[in-house]
Amino acid sequence: MNRTQRNIITGVIIAVFSIGLLSVFAYRKALDISTPFPPVNNTEREAAGNAGKPVVYFGVISRYPPNIIYQGYQPLMDYLSDQTPYHFVLKLSTSYQETVEQLVDGKVAAAFLGSFIYVKAHRKYGIKCILKPLNENFKPFFHSVLITRSKSPIYSIEDLKGKKLALPSDQSFSGNWLPLYELKKYGLSVRDLDSLHHFAHHHTVVYQVLKGNFDAGVVKDRVAKEYLDRGIRIFGYSEPVPGSPIVVPRNYNPEVVDAIRSALLKIDVHQPKYQNLVKNWDKEFAYGFMEASDSDYQSVQEILKNAGAN
Repeated sequence: MNRTQRNIITGVIIAVFSIGLLSVFAYRKALDISTPFPPVNNTEREAAGNAGKPVVYFGVISRYPPNIIYQGYQPLMDYLSDQTPYHFVLKLSTSYQETVEQLVDGKVAAAFLGSFIYVKAHRKYGIKCILKPLNENFKPFFHSVLITRSKSPIYSIEDLKGKKLALPSDQSFSGNWLPLYELKKYGLSVRDLDSLHHFAHHHTVVYQVLKGNFDAGVVKDRVAKEYLDRGIRIFGYSEPVPGSPIVVPRNYNPEVVDAIRSALLKIDVHQPKYQNLVKNWDKEFAYGFMEASDSDYQSVQEILKNAGAN
């Protein structure tokens, strides 16, 4: 082998190694959701609305990091703006409770809320649900799921004894289901765990489990499915839970609510034009909606009551 050939081989090895390092960095960067994200700036969108249609603010709980919320929820806002006499603008929050307060204070006309916080907010403030999303089977339910690393020895809830558990917000159903309800069915309690910690976002729970900082975690099924080919395994499911509702305050604007309801109920993803429309929407809303009422969430109320969370 002459010098030129050796130089070529060396160059190829260095290039392959560099590409590998970049791939690892990009992968970790994509999964690294433990650090703060830059705030979403809606100034331009608000200005566009002020130039024509009246602006309507739409709240959303902080279940995901801001950039992930914006990517999945803003296309839905754009659709509502196109289909109604209003210009819809997302109003993010730093907590689940902040979104409730925005509704009560009249800072938002509607909001995406979680099932757990909705039950509490309905009882305390008279907040009303108007729509709930459909899943991939066109049913208005979701599941909270238990996740662990793919090669973890954990395969059942009993295996959680002495383990570290990561949970999303304590204002979410997923953050309460296992410690308040499911553990009791197996004769376990929080005291049987090594430790338990709540994180602000579902994606952060996944990150913490992937990094090995926690042995297992609980997230919405929609989030877990994103990571099934990235080192995560699901080993437990909650009972079906009514989908996280779109809600409005007690003294809502009927014209705005009717516009939201009409625009979202006509989405039919069996039709090609709607399939293209929702392709960039958050997966939780990518299969359409159906009307919702407080009685739909009776099962959540019963679970919380039995768990002593009410």
